[in-house]
This record gives sequence, C-alpha cells and structure tokens, in this order.
Amino acid sequence: MGALFGGEAFRLRWQGFALIVPTVQVVSPKGNTIEGVGVQPDIEIPECVNSSSQCLEKAIKVVVNADP
Repeated sequence: MGALFGGEAFRLRWQGFALIVPTVQVVSPKGNTIEGVGVQPDIEIPECVNSSSQCLEKAIKVVVNADP
C-alpha cells in the first residue's frame, strides 16, 4: 500500500470492492507525526541532498567516526 498509517478494510455493497480507511497514526517518540514527512535523520549529510556520488562515502566516515 505504501502508507504509514494502519488501515482497516470495509466491504462495499458492490462485489469485489472494499474501502481501506486509515485507523492508526504513527508518531515519533517526541510525539511528532511522521506521515508525509518521514523519519528525520539524526545527522544530516549535505552531500546527500542532491544524491551526489560522495554521499555514501561521507555517510560511512560519519558512522566509522561516531562515538559509541
């Protein structure tokens, strides 16, 4: 379905048709809705904004140098 919200299916009076309606809203631990926004990264990598070829290399460096 590609949706983040959980849904519930309701059968319609026409055979073979159903309506799926969102019935659940997912929020972040801070209480923010993430539908339509996505999960925001903890560390932004400017090289990744335009999907440059340096994006993966920079992300690997950030992970390798991160404090546990």
